Amino acid sequence: MEESKTTFVKTDRKFSDSEQKYVKSVVLYGHTDTYLYADAAHTEANKIDHDTLLDLCLKGLVIVCVSDVYYNPISFKEDTGAVAVTVATNVSASGSASSVYYSKEHSA
Repeated sequence: MEESKTTFVKTDRKFSDSEQKYVKSVVLYGHTDTYLYADAAHTEANKIDHDTLLDLCLKGLVIVCVSDVYYNPISFKEDTGAVAVTVATNVSASGSASSVYYSKEHSA
């Protein structure tokens, strides 16, 4: 009988580093200016940068908090030097609504 061998397709894998070993999620705070912040006070110095946001999104760690409601992103993408994160804010049979939040490099 011939032995079966499994062939794996080469994939683009993202690995956590030792500092993230026990990290389950990272809460980022959305604001009416459409940027994401590391703090609930929306301090200008704590706007999330492109590289940090993209890394967190690729690792599936982001949770977005807006007005004390927590959302899991439904998508993210690099958008002209910035990262855009979309969250579904309302989903119903009659329709849905979403909001997009950006890294600090975004310009309106």
